[in-house]
Amino acid sequence: MRTAVSTEDQAGLQSGRLPGREAGAGGVGPGVSTGGGPGMGAPDAGPDASRPIGAVARELGISTRTLRYYEERGLIEAQPRAGGNRRYSLEEIARVVRIRDLQSVMGFNLDEISEVLTAEDALARLRAEWHAGQPTDRRDEIIREALALNHRIQGQVREKLELLERFLDDLRRNERRYRTVAGELADERRSPAPSPPRPPRAGPTEGATRR
Repeated sequence: MRTAVSTEDQAGLQSGRLPGREAGAGGVGPGVSTGGGPGMGAPDAGPDASRPIGAVARELGISTRTLRYYEERGLIEAQPRAGGNRRYSLEEIARVVRIRDLQSVMGFNLDEISEVLTAEDALARLRAEWHAGQPTDRRDEIIREALALNHRIQGQVREKLELLERFLDDLRRNERRYRTVAGELADERRSPAPSPPRPPRAGPTEGATRR
């Protein structure tokens, strides 16, 4: 099961608008909200709509080659070809947006993105299972599994944050050095310039000495 596409994203894609990027981590995938059950949001059902690969590439500002590469990596799936042209469902288009966000915002590579998407897909299956109605014991298991998946994604995010923090610390150290040097230069400008050395005084001439 792929991660669900929200009703707003469906409307946006059908009208030519890209899915909203404000959903944040898990906007398309790991969103396990508080509505409809203890921490399990209701899944969205999307209309049966699709777009040809060229239109998707234009709308998302990427190349058709990139979309094919995502397919080769198993990150997205095209629908069965009709007339030899690849087509993508709204769900897959939203998934591409999710991939691009994880690349640009989090700096994840495609291997890391694959792990995130796999965890999000698993969360979507758990969400659907929850809403299908399960006995209490199974619901307890679902919550535990959802927490484990959530923690896995958090771990990946923390690793990136630690790298960013180290990079930011380096920048701050350099900033302090730059400010120190700037202060020293300012002190030099405020200090009076040293007076030039005076020429030595001339001694008595030879004639004057004989007199």
